Amino acid sequence: MKVGLIGLGNMGYRMAERLLDEGFSLIVYNRTRERALRLSERGAEVASSPRDLASRADVIIDMVSDEAAVRQTLLSESGALAGARPGAVVLEMSTLYPQFVRELGDAARERGVSLIDAPVLGSTTQAREGRLSIMVGGEEGAYVRARPVLDALGSHRLVGPLGMGTAYKLVINAVLISMVGVMAEGLALARAAGVNPEAALDVMGEHPVGRVARYYWGRMMDESAPVRFALRLAEKDMRYVLRTAADLLRELPIMAEVQQTFLRARRLGLGDLDYTKVFKSLEG
Repeated sequence: MKVGLIGLGNMGYRMAERLLDEGFSLIVYNRTRERALRLSERGAEVASSPRDLASRADVIIDMVSDEAAVRQTLLSESGALAGARPGAVVLEMSTLYPQFVRELGDAARERGVSLIDAPVLGSTTQAREGRLSIMVGGEEGAYVRARPVLDALGSHRLVGPLGMGTAYKLVINAVLISMVGVMAEGLALARAAGVNPEAALDVMGEHPVGRVARYYWGRMMDESAPVRFALRLAEKDMRYVLRTAADLLRELPIMAEVQQTFLRARRLGLGDLDYTKVFKSLEG
């Protein structure tokens, strides 16, 4: 089985390393070619375009930032679907929204290709070690064909038809990102009110909220903490949450405010920081 991987960002690069560790024949593509060339030193082939990659792969992983990137990597003239062979399986692992995922599935089907959505939970460490949690939506036959690749990357389950993996991911991220927004406001309030955060954590430690606050306040206050999830991507995910809710005629007033908080942080230049650093936009 030959695997193609499109998108060598923080997560995609570690996933590629993991697949090489597991002995897969791998071909990679990245818009910035230098990152792909690093993997060639470990035996990966480097494709000239997503279309070139797909023409040589049995399973194609797409792991990019947002809808616009996916339209380029999958749907454009140089995209993977233009080159994919009939019978290939596309694993769309980017965090998108269900309506768009179903659009991708229709486009793949027209070319005799199966597409399943398989967004992940976990950070770069889990990606490198093959410990991601993967929620899969799509046809069981395609899921079975892609299973060896999924096994290498982490634990996984088929949660429903195409788009359902993405729905699961958005629900989970909506709760997580909203919780981080609330924690950031709490820390900002504590500092403004002259409350010592460590003393507050000691008091909260007697309650479930204390464990959560200790983890997230710690990351917010630690200037050396690594970027595990970029703030700009968290804001994008909240936009997709709200778009999905609108499609379902559901109002999410609290999450709408959280999205605006993260958008404000992006406007202040914090987009490439870890999403816990949304706290910085609330100071002063």
